[in-house]
Amino acid sequence: MSVSTFIDLSSVNRLLFVKETRGDIPPAQYDPTPNTPSDPHDLPKEQPNVPKECGPGFFGRDCLLTCSNCMNGGKCNINGDGCICAPGYHGLLCNNTCPTGTYGLGCNSLCTCQNGGTCNPVNGECQCPPGIKGRNCEDGCPPGYYGKYCNKTCPQTCSEGYCNRMFGNCECRPGLFGPSCNLKCPEFSFGLNCAQKCQCNEEFSTGCNPETGKCHCHPGYWGEICRDKCPRNQYGKECKGRCICPVETWCDHITGECKRDCPAGRTGMKCEKLCERGKYGRNCVKRCECGNSGCNPETGACLCQAGRHGKHCLKGKTKRLFLLYPDNIDSKTAVIHLCICRL
Repeated sequence: MSVSTFIDLSSVNRLLFVKETRGDIPPAQYDPTPNTPSDPHDLPKEQPNVPKECGPGFFGRDCLLTCSNCMNGGKCNINGDGCICAPGYHGLLCNNTCPTGTYGLGCNSLCTCQNGGTCNPVNGECQCPPGIKGRNCEDGCPPGYYGKYCNKTCPQTCSEGYCNRMFGNCECRPGLFGPSCNLKCPEFSFGLNCAQKCQCNEEFSTGCNPETGKCHCHPGYWGEICRDKCPRNQYGKECKGRCICPVETWCDHITGECKRDCPAGRTGMKCEKLCERGKYGRNCVKRCECGNSGCNPETGACLCQAGRHGKHCLKGKTKRLFLLYPDNIDSKTAVIHLCICRL
């Protein structure tokens, strides 16, 4: 059991709280709050932090910051003890962009964008959602609505597009198509309504970006249309691989394998292999142009299959068949049918 006593020290405008106890708690503590008693356990143990006065050129809570710490184009103030932020930024070090709905110097200007448009924090320029235009995004309807007064609900969900303001149908973003704009452009097509054809080399690419048309090259090829092999000593996807091959060998631009420079029709580290079917020339890097037929591994001359002929084995044998007319038909007026059949 303990006894508590308050003593009024009016001359110093303070209260003294005295508590008689068995000795487990100090008998008295001073309450710094004017005219207000409090429990001893709630009293602050330390005086509040007093802001430090930093030396010249330093600032911040611990005086460790200088003007070299200013970010995003922020510059030193005239006293050299703080940052003046560029338009679009605020904070001690100018490390924060303006809050949503504000922009400019000191973030003191209010954005004027409508219909879900977002405001550039630097200059206040509005970036409108798809289907909405105008300086302040005033020309168009918010997502999901259409009509003159934007009071009609779009009849279908345009998952990756926007609703036509006049008719309510989905209008797709570049790279997409379909009733709900949920399908990507087919291979080798791109753009608005997938109406543009990729310019990529179809033999050495997998198509192009459905939005931009940028080509996706096969490993070992690069360039705007994927027509060029990787530069010397480079290989693989986007030619990012690096080869280190012994002297008198070269790097395969697709696999990165080191190969010896072999004569026409041969390949392998010791040139011990003949070209595989469909290839010919030095190191067997050229492709035969013979359809389904093979070619001479040295010269590339086509070796046509039975029944085929021509430079590229594209022609077949023909047989001419005549339809004979009866004896009682005048040969001068009879129609002769000539059949040319490909074997």
